[in-house]
Amino acid sequence: MNVITCNHRNMPLLLRERLHVPQDRITDVLHALKEEDGLPECVLLCTCNRFELYFEGCPNAYGERVRRRIASLAEGAEVPLAAGHLLRGDPAIRHLFRVAAGLESEIVGENEILGQIKDAYRLACHAGSNGFFLNACFHRAFRVGKRVRSETRLGDGCVGYGAAAVQCALADTDGFAGKPILVVGTGAMGESLLRSLVRQDVGPITVAGHSLENTERLAVKWKIRPDSIKHIATLLHQHDIVFSATASPELVIRKDMIAGKKTDAETVWLYDLAMPRNIDPEPVSYTHLR
Repeated sequence: MNVITCNHRNMPLLLRERLHVPQDRITDVLHALKEEDGLPECVLLCTCNRFELYFEGCPNAYGERVRRRIASLAEGAEVPLAAGHLLRGDPAIRHLFRVAAGLESEIVGENEILGQIKDAYRLACHAGSNGFFLNACFHRAFRVGKRVRSETRLGDGCVGYGAAAVQCALADTDGFAGKPILVVGTGAMGESLLRSLVRQDVGPITVAGHSLENTERLAVKWKIRPDSIKHIATLLHQHDIVFSATASPELVIRKDMIAGKKTDAETVWLYDLAMPRNIDPEPVSYTHLR
C-alpha cells in the first residue's frame, strides 16, 4: 500500500485548501482515479487538516497519472509534492494506523478522525475503488483505532475541534458573559460548537445556516435563536464573537462585511473552523483553527 499525504505538518494551509475535495465529490474523484488513471484500488481521505490518497500498486507506474489528477483537483495551482509526501509499504500502513489512533491529529487523541476514515472507506466501497489489500489495511486500522482508545489513556480529557475553538475564544475574550455569539453552520462542527458553548456562561447565542430545517432543529434543541445565513452581513454587526464552520466552497464572511461593525464591543472575534476557509483571510484579525 502507498499513501500520498498532504497534512498540517508538511504542507501550508493555502495549498491544503486548494486540494480540499467536498464529500459529495469524492466518489467522482475515485471513479476517475480507477477508470481513467488505472489505479486498481484507492481511498481518498479528505479532512480539514489532511488530503491523503491511499492506493495499491507501484508508485513508479501510477505516479505521473496521480500527480496530474492531484493538479486537476488543485485547479491548475502548483502543488509541490516532495519525496516526503509519499509513503510506501510498511511506513504507509503504519501511518494509516497512527492516523486512526489520533496520533497524527493536531489535537492528539481526538476521536473525530476515526469516523472520518470510516466515511472515506465507505465512499471507496460505494465507488468500487476498494479491493483486497485496502480492505485488509483499513479494517485493521479501524480495530487499531478502537483498541488504542480502549486500552490506553491517549484520549483521556481530549477535546474535539469545536470544544478547542470555544476554549481558545474563552482565553482570547476573557469570558463570554454579556457577549452575543454567532455560530455559522449547522453541520456536525456547528453542533459541536453549540454543545460546548451552552455549557459556558454565555451571552445570547444565534445559529445561522443555509437549511431552514437544520437551523430550526438546532435552535429548538439548544434553546437558542435561529437565523438565515442570507442575513450574515447584518448578523455580524449584532454579535461580538463569531464561529464559522460551513461546507461552503466560497467565502461566507468577507472583509467588507466586517468594516464599520457597530456593537458595544470594539472588536469582533472571528474563528474559522472550515475547509476551505469561510472567512476572508485578509480582514482585521481572525483565527483559523483547522
